[in-house]
Amino acid sequence: MMSNSFRSSSAAEIEELLDTLEGEAGSSEACRQTAARLRQKFRAQFAEADRLARQLRVLAAQVTLVEQRERHHLACVLHEHFQQLLAGAKFSLDTIKGQAASVNLLPTLQEVDKVLGQAIEESRMLAIELCPPILHHASMSQVLYWLARWMRDKHGLTVSVRADDQVDPQDEPLREVLFQAVRELLFNVVKHAQTNQAMVQMSRAEEQVRIVVSDHGVGFDAAGLSGRRGTCFGLADMRRRLELLGGRMEVDSHPGRGTRVTLLTPRCLSGPATGMAEMSEDAKAGSAGESAQREKIRVLLADDHAVVRDGLSRLLQLQPDMQVVGQAADGLQAVQMALQLRPDIVLMDVSMPGLSGVDITRRITQELPGIRVIGLSMHKQEDVADRMTAAGAAAYVTKTAPPEKLIATIREHAARQLQ
Repeated sequence: MMSNSFRSSSAAEIEELLDTLEGEAGSSEACRQTAARLRQKFRAQFAEADRLARQLRVLAAQVTLVEQRERHHLACVLHEHFQQLLAGAKFSLDTIKGQAASVNLLPTLQEVDKVLGQAIEESRMLAIELCPPILHHASMSQVLYWLARWMRDKHGLTVSVRADDQVDPQDEPLREVLFQAVRELLFNVVKHAQTNQAMVQMSRAEEQVRIVVSDHGVGFDAAGLSGRRGTCFGLADMRRRLELLGGRMEVDSHPGRGTRVTLLTPRCLSGPATGMAEMSEDAKAGSAGESAQREKIRVLLADDHAVVRDGLSRLLQLQPDMQVVGQAADGLQAVQMALQLRPDIVLMDVSMPGLSGVDITRRITQELPGIRVIGLSMHKQEDVADRMTAAGAAAYVTKTAPPEKLIATIREHAARQLQ
């Protein structure tokens, strides 16, 4: 993706060339008209390229969120299910051990107990590596200090951290990418630098976050890094991910002189929220002005799958004009929360336990006619959409549809509600 400075300098140079062409055209009306057409075409194509670049930034942020959500889901599975099963087995084993001393089973049971303990610890460490809980409830400086302790305890690397507490990326994709990048760079120190010490510094550079990871190890030749994929250091892929989010990476390393890697990102991703609004502009059909004059669109999520509710909640929270006011896991709860919260929009899964999505939609639209229900399902069959519409749903969207369609549908029907 083109950087802002590159786009600005390129545009200025081309405009200057067009000015020169018009000047040299003199009294030739045909040449002046040609130059004017070229200028108009250039500006249109440049605007389109800039729009596509912003969309790419939005998609990069969404990909990062999807990756983080999946890591979080795996960590939850390990913690809430696998580890609980192991812990339950260990509790049962402890009970048996107290009764087994007289029948010579105690040594075997003690060995099983040891293996279970190791399995619990390994699964706990894996969950932390997949998705450290501190990443979601602490500042970036606290995350870096935690990472330093973790690298020391797990890999024997002493990491000195100097971080400005006032510098904190505001968006989850930025925090996720920065965390993964710093951790990967510290892994590189452990694997390649032949030193047991490193330094991490975080500071503010105008409206950017700057993180520098450095060491005094053996270094490497960074000249051939550009354009290489899948290097042993992973730096080329890391650079691309930063650039997609509007940041950049600078590598300074020479054999025998250590390595210094600088990560720069914006403090806030204004792009995802703005970009999503721009991508949905046609579908909004002029409702932007009205949205600015009212409170956020209040949305109730009704789906029996926690991972789906979590994904929808993350998607909607990225929108500047939307707020998730509640989440219902079954039909009865959906009706009760709709009556209590009076949301603007209910996103209703068709396949709900207990009352079906069709039955819930009928009850809500009859008792609360001001609420718009939007049906959601994995099914693409028209008869499913027809049943939801007959029950009173304002719209029907498949879960596999592009997120832009769902966002546009919510805005469209929230705007109709105001009319």
